[in-house]
Amino acid sequence: MSERQPNSGSGDGGARSRAAERVRREAPRKPNRDADEGPEATGGSRLRPIRGAQTEALERELDPPSKGERDERLQHAVEAARRTAEERATAEILALEDDLDRERETAAKSLEQVQRRLREAEAQAAATVTATEPEEAGAEVGEPEDELIAERDQAAEALREARERVERAEAASSNAERARAESEQRLIADSELRLAEHTSLLREQLTELEGETEDRVEEAVEQARREAEDRVRAELAEETRRQVEAAERRLTRRERDARA
Repeated sequence: MSERQPNSGSGDGGARSRAAERVRREAPRKPNRDADEGPEATGGSRLRPIRGAQTEALERELDPPSKGERDERLQHAVEAARRTAEERATAEILALEDDLDRERETAAKSLEQVQRRLREAEAQAAATVTATEPEEAGAEVGEPEDELIAERDQAAEALREARERVERAEAASSNAERARAESEQRLIADSELRLAEHTSLLREQLTELEGETEDRVEEAVEQARREAEDRVRAELAEETRRQVEAAERRLTRRERDARA
């Protein structure tokens, strides 16, 4: 018994030194293990900022407009193009109508003047014929008759010109109607073309935006996966280390018990 006591004491001293050494090794690791095993590690909160708030913020930032918003934008664009086309067509129609009204007014005034001159010429000719004596008619009627004939011819020419102006005005009115219809068709076609181009551009931009969003989301998910793998590896390594240390402690106790 006296010979085994020194061995037992030396064994206990070696065990204590090994335990102290393990305590020194474990001392700086315990805060990290506690931090790893805290709410952030156990709850998986490392992934939550990426899959949760950060991902949602990223999606909100890059979220493309919804179908309702796109339809509303397209409707606004269609209404704006339609209003522009209607305003331009209305302006052209009003200008043509003003020209037609002026032409009709000018033709009506000319026709009225010609008719008035014809009535005056006929009245003057009738008064001249009834006022002169038969014996004076042969000598005095010749020159006034020539003047009346000339005035009548001029009035007839003026009437013909007035009628031609009226016909041109009516033709201009028909042309104005055709021009208005053609203008409306042209403006509608231009509006539809611009709308189609704008819609195509919006679709291209939407496709690019969706592609960028998918790429960023995939990148965020990949980063989260890598961080999760690193965390799991760290947790496995820490758990393995704890198991090894526990096994060493059990082995040390057994050795100490065996020596005792």
